[in-house]
Amino acid sequence: MTANSYIVPRVGVYSRSYTEALGFLFWFDLGIKPMVVFLFANDPAAGTLAANLLDAAFFSVIFLSLVMRIVLHRLGENEIHLPTAAKLLITFLAWSAISLLWTHADSLNSAAGYWGIIVLDIVIVLMLIRMSDLDQIGVRALQGLVLGTTLLAFLALAFVSKSGERLGDAELLHPNSIGNYVGVALLCNIYLITQVARRRRDQLFWMGCELIMVLALLRSMSKTSMVAIVLAGFVYLLRSNQSARRKWGVALLLAGALAVATPFVIDTLYHNQTKSEVETFSGRTQLWLETWDMIRDNPVVGYGFFSFRNYGPQIFSDIKLVHAHNEWLNLWFSLGLVGVVLAFLIYATYLRQMFQISKWPQSAPKAALAIALVSFTLVRGITEATNSLVYPMALMFLILLWTGERRMPFYRYEPVVARPVAPSHALRGSAGFRLEN
Repeated sequence: MTANSYIVPRVGVYSRSYTEALGFLFWFDLGIKPMVVFLFANDPAAGTLAANLLDAAFFSVIFLSLVMRIVLHRLGENEIHLPTAAKLLITFLAWSAISLLWTHADSLNSAAGYWGIIVLDIVIVLMLIRMSDLDQIGVRALQGLVLGTTLLAFLALAFVSKSGERLGDAELLHPNSIGNYVGVALLCNIYLITQVARRRRDQLFWMGCELIMVLALLRSMSKTSMVAIVLAGFVYLLRSNQSARRKWGVALLLAGALAVATPFVIDTLYHNQTKSEVETFSGRTQLWLETWDMIRDNPVVGYGFFSFRNYGPQIFSDIKLVHAHNEWLNLWFSLGLVGVVLAFLIYATYLRQMFQISKWPQSAPKAALAIALVSFTLVRGITEATNSLVYPMALMFLILLWTGERRMPFYRYEPVVARPVAPSHALRGSAGFRLEN
């Protein structure tokens, strides 16, 4: 039975596999996790602890399931081959761990804990893949992430939204973070609508999720995320396997929606911000200059993982900056030139892998999604950053293995050696002819 034969039964929530159910719930948790932290507004530390305990619970259950399968000899021969980009991703995490030795973070335990959560999520992804069919667990992951983020967007619109203000909370659920979460989920949902959902009611369900997330993105007023999702949408459209006529239709629809939304966005920006802030990317240019001055004092190894929030330049008196608002400057500040080179190699090998598999019709839809996701994160990384890569690392690891060589037997082929053609007199001899001198 193929994955698509029961990919969205009852709008995609129920699963016929215990492992797939765990995978769905894990990715659903990743989608809704920011709201868990927000619920503990009076004690953010307790909220972070609760969210991390959920990760630890998933790890424990999935690890025990893996051990039981090994003991009962029911694991199968599902080998995993790490693509080059995945190996570089692991190297990047290793270098981040080494940089903890000289980090300027106020709390080494917090820095190590944040790093540990990233690694824990990737290990969970690896265990889930080891226990299940990669195509099916990949689709379950997208379904869980999309539904979790849709619930996040719905709760934010219902309980966090304030009239005349951006959607979100400046400290616990920043509007730019909402824009990032829903932007990634919107692209994943396009894949579910176009490649997974077969029945009309399933497509309508995922379209409803898309509408809720679009509303949350517009209410967040995250400028970079809105620009990034438009550009990533065009990239997705160009890389998709849709007909040229449909591509033109969707392109015109996107262009029309952009033309309608642009005046609204510009008016809101100038209403909520002073003109100088809009022209200087909300003051980010000054932050970039001061960050660069500090980078020049320690360019090779940086100031250590998780260090910007405590050691980076603070140019606003009323806002605590936790990153440099630029992915590459933030990486250079924290992990030095070594981290920047590793990140560049990760993105370069990621794109090389996706362009390679896009040549094959059966892998082209996944490649289109992967290229759109990296396009979104690279654009967003111009004015935003995180404590690692802007691209969610667990999702990147899943995409890399989902599109890797293990799922493409056509990459493993035997070279065909051409045999020399026998001379004509030999052919006649073999057929019973006798050559006369």
